Amino acid sequence: KSGSDVNRLCTINTNYTCTPLLCAVETGNLEAIKLLIENGANINVQTPTSKLSALMLAAQNGFCDIVELLLTHGADHNLLDSSSNCALMYALENNKISCVEMLINHGAEMDDGRLTLAAYMDVDLGQYLLFTSLTKGIAASSYPCKTLIERCLESKNYALVVFLLDFGASVSVYLNSLLLTAVKEDVRFVKLFLDRGAKINDVGTLGQAALMQAAYLNKGDAVQLLIDRGADMNIDYDGKTALTFAIRGHSTDALEVLLHAGIDVNYVPQDPLGEIPLHFSISCGYNDITELLISYGADINSIDHKGQTALQFAIRKHNYDIISLLIAKGADLNKQTFGGKTALHVALTIQEIESAEMLIKGGADLNISDDEGKTALIICSQACTTGIMLQLLKSGADVNSVDKFESSALHCAIKHSIILTEKAEILLKYGADINKTNSEGHTPFMIASQYCKDTMLRFLLDHGANINAQDKLGSTALHHASSLQSERAKFLISIGADINIQNDLGYTALFSAADTCNDLAMKVLINAGADIHAVESRTNSNLFSIILAGYNKCTLCYRENSACKHDVCMELLINAGVRLNMSNQCTLAVYKAIICNQLKLVQLLVACGIPPLEMPRNFNDWSNYCIPHHFFTAFYGVHWDSLNFEDFVLAINASVHARSPLSTAIFCKNAAICQFFIKNWYFNEMDMSRKSLHAFHDLIHNTQGTRLAAVCEEIFVQPWSLTVLSFVKVSASISSDSDREKHIRTLPIPQILQEKLLYKSTESDLTAVWNTEIVNFLLPDHNALVGLNYMD
Repeated sequence: KSGSDVNRLCTINTNYTCTPLLCAVETGNLEAIKLLIENGANINVQTPTSKLSALMLAAQNGFCDIVELLLTHGADHNLLDSSSNCALMYALENNKISCVEMLINHGAEMDDGRLTLAAYMDVDLGQYLLFTSLTKGIAASSYPCKTLIERCLESKNYALVVFLLDFGASVSVYLNSLLLTAVKEDVRFVKLFLDRGAKINDVGTLGQAALMQAAYLNKGDAVQLLIDRGADMNIDYDGKTALTFAIRGHSTDALEVLLHAGIDVNYVPQDPLGEIPLHFSISCGYNDITELLISYGADINSIDHKGQTALQFAIRKHNYDIISLLIAKGADLNKQTFGGKTALHVALTIQEIESAEMLIKGGADLNISDDEGKTALIICSQACTTGIMLQLLKSGADVNSVDKFESSALHCAIKHSIILTEKAEILLKYGADINKTNSEGHTPFMIASQYCKDTMLRFLLDHGANINAQDKLGSTALHHASSLQSERAKFLISIGADINIQNDLGYTALFSAADTCNDLAMKVLINAGADIHAVESRTNSNLFSIILAGYNKCTLCYRENSACKHDVCMELLINAGVRLNMSNQCTLAVYKAIICNQLKLVQLLVACGIPPLEMPRNFNDWSNYCIPHHFFTAFYGVHWDSLNFEDFVLAINASVHARSPLSTAIFCKNAAICQFFIKNWYFNEMDMSRKSLHAFHDLIHNTQGTRLAAVCEEIFVQPWSLTVLSFVKVSASISSDSDREKHIRTLPIPQILQEKLLYKSTESDLTAVWNTEIVNFLLPDHNALVGLNYMD
């Protein structure tokens, strides 16, 4: 009446700007609102920042009389705030049912392309929050997808849920999530949705039926209602049933309802990942539920998809109370499952000693074998302590039982003990056979020689072990040790091992060491007096032949800094005085040593009396011995994809028209070896031809082998001296077999010439003595060398 502006904006408390009408609506002052409207207040005024209208404020607070008054005087129900929310959305969000009805009756809707109210009933919360996120300061994506009706369920607003359903919200489309939410909140909602047509057994996209959810949440009244309304108690979804959910949730009330209603307590899921209820409760550690299931008839001997009984499950979970309960309830202690394992086998395998003791006291059979033939004692000997082993033996375990490999507990205990002798001592005390053999003929002592320390070997020997026992192949512990362990071989010899026992192949321990090029073990055995002249029975080969064969097939020796020890082993035998069998193996070894530039080995082999034989024309002898293709990638302009000795021989023959040690050394540009051959007259008749000498000369100069040319200058001087020609002719005429040395020693010629023919007098010069001792010897009777014509 005094002229105040009814539409003036004023800031209240520094942060809220409004008109008198907005202030009156905010406080619910109906009389003031009426007076302001009568005096011309703008009914659709909005706050400057948030754009709140009087109708929005009234709907938000549920002031129905104010809403009705404003609508009657023309309030615009389609006004939007700064977040695009209208009055209807404020009423819906705040569950003001009367205000919602009033706005709808006045034609309220979400216009401007947004959703109608009917569709809004089913819109998920993520979409809804797109309209409200600005004012709430939150991201819509952070909310789970829920419909408005689900939000009403969570707030337990029964009246609003009924209103939304009456208005047309879909129950069938959101059946599963609605029922699951209803089960969680209130059994009244469960009944409501079932009455409205919800399908009680639908598992939906979440993989849960309503009964499963009710069982998990321990909603006994909801479980009973669902069962009464026809819910299927045995729905199996990915191996999970209502019973499984009840166990997982530790829901004893719901579980009792299910069990009382007759749910299958022994249901076996079809899914391989599913678990039998009793097993599942044990794995969860719920002893009370386990007892409840057993009281309702759960099969305590059932086997799951993994081949385990409930008892084995309890053992793996270290649940002694359940183990005791199952034993007391009569569980089959000897039931064999996957792999033929019993509960006792499982307990001992995982070293569950307390469980094993309970099973032994409960009467478990101690001598049952699993699919590998292992008894409880054998398993115990591998993995467990001496205490439980002693208990098994005292309770009647068979100390000499064997597995499928015929190994006894003593075999296994020794293999897994390494140092300690306690287990072996206990087993022997209870009558274990110390010399019992397994399927390979190995005794416990042989096993110990491969795996254990010396203390174990002495212990077994002191208790009657046969140190020279032979396995199925006739090998002793010393044979096995000599292959790999020189120190072990030395120890076995020191405690009485026989070094010259032969196995079924005729191998002594020294042969075993030679076969694996264990030079240290060979040295130990030779120093101990092993027979270096022994011959193996299968191929009648001696030690040197065994090593030669290995050397000729070895590819490691072609590499620089090679780990190959064939040359070391050959030197060891040669220095020990081994007799050589002059065979193609010897000749091949000479050629291979030349190729590998092993001067020392060449000198050793030559000094043993191996003559300079030419490569055989029959390539069958060489076909199994390959040179790595990278060794001669490009050799004198020739590129090799692969190279074997046959190719190599052909290449030498084509280049120098000779297949001799000298031609090979020249071909490989090994100056030091060439020098050794020339100084020692290590030639054959192929080297003496004019054609070969010209080829040598051309090859050396074409490859610019300056050092090689200087070394070979002596053999380029023509003609060759009668001395060298005679020597080569005599050498070639003498037998090249193992009797070569014997033959030469019987010839009526000076010793210096004998040494030269045997190549033992390396690099000695005969020229100085030719005109004296040798010539004087020959001239009286030029036929003194029987079978040779001196004129040649």
